[in-house]
Amino acid sequence: MDGDTPIEEPVVDNPTYMANIRYFFEQIDIDHMGARGKDLGTYAGVKKNALAIFAHTAPPNGDMPPEPDRKWSAARSQTFRNWILAGYPVGTAVPGPADRMALEAAPGRLRKNVTSLKPPEIDALKRRSTE
Repeated sequence: MDGDTPIEEPVVDNPTYMANIRYFFEQIDIDHMGARGKDLGTYAGVKKNALAIFAHTAPPNGDMPPEPDRKWSAARSQTFRNWILAGYPVGTAVPGPADRMALEAAPGRLRKNVTSLKPPEIDALKRRSTE
């Protein structure tokens, strides 16, 4: 496969905002639409604007995003539609595509979630931060 061939995303039957939908919007989309009073950077904003988002991104005549190489695929559009039809489920946070690639490439060391630290680990962290 050459570098110009897009990877077709699968349709997600039961998408959630945190696991799937939030990754559909790049910072350029969030900034562009934010300047027009449309919030694409939060769950509440995407939910509020979901029908308009769907209308403007659905192939084959979607006019957003404006760049041809960033148009939504039929699979992405169907996933977004499934999210709407399911009642806009929030879901729980999962690593995004870039996060997953970084984790897979990381050389054996993972950063712990601060909420899972035990008291001795918190004390050691506090000592290191004051040194």
